[in-house]
Amino acid sequence: MNILFNCTTNIVGGGLKNSAFFIKKAIEDNSFNWHFAVCRPVYSMLEEWELNLDKAKFTIFENSPSRNINARKDLRKLSESLKIDLVYTMAGPAFVKFPCSHLQGISNGYITHADWESFRFRKGLVKTLKDYAHVSIQFFYTLKASDFVFQTKYAKDTFKRRSKIKEERLNVISNAFDLSLRDYFNQETNTIQNSKESEITILCPGAGHLHKGFQFIPEIAKELKNISNKKFKFVLTLPFDSQLWLHIKSEIERLNLKECITNHGPYKYTNLKNLLKTCNIVFVPSLLETFSASYLEAMCAKKKLVAADKNFAREVCRNYATYIKPQDGIGTAKAINEIFSNINITKEELALSNEILSNYGNQDQRFEKIKALINNLISN
Repeated sequence: MNILFNCTTNIVGGGLKNSAFFIKKAIEDNSFNWHFAVCRPVYSMLEEWELNLDKAKFTIFENSPSRNINARKDLRKLSESLKIDLVYTMAGPAFVKFPCSHLQGISNGYITHADWESFRFRKGLVKTLKDYAHVSIQFFYTLKASDFVFQTKYAKDTFKRRSKIKEERLNVISNAFDLSLRDYFNQETNTIQNSKESEITILCPGAGHLHKGFQFIPEIAKELKNISNKKFKFVLTLPFDSQLWLHIKSEIERLNLKECITNHGPYKYTNLKNLLKTCNIVFVPSLLETFSASYLEAMCAKKKLVAADKNFAREVCRNYATYIKPQDGIGTAKAINEIFSNINITKEELALSNEILSNYGNQDQRFEKIKALINNLISN
């Protein structure tokens, strides 16, 4: 069977990383005749991993089909020329109506379960309405697939209510953790002794999107500085030229928080271990996610986790995380200050994190689940 793995729109974040993990397994798999339609960032990540890549099996798209009509046409033509039996899109929409079966992963929370709170932090009514229209277009293209796969039951159920698509076309295969990351932090010598640190580091991994909630950090840091006797620092990973970082930077200067907030800048996945190793808390104030890998990465690294109090976060993290409302600077600061008094994870938290990680599984296991789903769809 000829299978086309499509990740042409997954240029940043978890979609990029998961695409690379999937290809890493697929190039070793002989169950199907795989071909890979990839964007440049995914291919670059594979090259960084120094994998043995058969270039004949890759088609690199320099332009994303989400923004380029010619790229959409080329992607469809590729499926036709290779006589593809099924296309698997890692994180759609693919923006293409393929002439064959199309299994489309949906991890865009705006498509599945965004609420008004997720939109209202835009800059003005006009920008909000434009973004809403953009999501409506994405939703329209999403419906062109024949089958769907989601990372959480919550995302699947809310999409089902919105789309009216029948249950048998909807599947759930969760996100997963990187086994090498967990193995690294299972070595006691690599685990930071948090209680001995003079400055508490709060890692805030994520891109420069407003729904990520990082714009609330200056107010949280201000309140935390007022109530805590601990020295602390929020470490962001935003592009230095992003509007969000420029806004936060101006707030840092206005509120005199230079010693409390810094920006590491975007990081490559190969640097994640060092970022996690040198932090004490992972802070994910996102108001809209489907399944942030940062949750599981915090558990792999045995770090305290603080997350926005949203249904999608509670489904994954259960009682492992401390839940906050990032818009409430005072309440969030109090919650983080309480963690400062017991910065190391407890035996109970460690046991729960191991249970959660076992339930979701690693990237190798995720690949096998997706391959089984593809087999089932082809058989039917």
